[in-house]
Amino acid sequence: MNPENSENPHAPNPYAVGADQNTFGAQPPASEELQQGILSQIRVVAIMLIVHGSMLLLAGIFFLIMAAFLPGIITSSQQVQAAPANQNGPTPEQLSKLLTGTYLVMGLAAFLPGLIQLVAGIRNLYPKGRTLGIIALFSGLLSVASCYCAPTSLGLLVYGLIIYFNPTAVRAFELGNQGVKLDHMLQGK
Repeated sequence: MNPENSENPHAPNPYAVGADQNTFGAQPPASEELQQGILSQIRVVAIMLIVHGSMLLLAGIFFLIMAAFLPGIITSSQQVQAAPANQNGPTPEQLSKLLTGTYLVMGLAAFLPGLIQLVAGIRNLYPKGRTLGIIALFSGLLSVASCYCAPTSLGLLVYGLIIYFNPTAVRAFELGNQGVKLDHMLQGK
């Protein structure tokens, strides 16, 4: 069979020279060569961390405000004071403590991951702080306790880990820690 008349365009080239070619005749990327698609996805994950972290921060602040003001609202309510004592239900003081604790847990479960994700997203734009970025991705799972942003936290975790564990991303963060900007990496400088 003559390789020049081969019907398979992906068949290995028997005339290819050089040990750095694989069986399909293509050269693997050099270790210093960075894949442009992965580099642009680093920025996408960083922006998603910033947006998701901001939303978690807002939710956390709301829940913490509710935890601070809800006891006063419940105990000052005229309906609660005028209502007859219910033998089967909680007293207004018990209800106040229960709701305060619930909102406090929900607030902290949203506020802390939101803060970590916001800081990590800003650092990852440059790209610096890969480890902080990975911690921020996992911290988003705490938002399950806030009943807010849990599905998006899971999606961001999976997507972010795929990008951050890519060898190109690892190398990009190494270069970023040395002071190389992501724009320069994208331009191949």
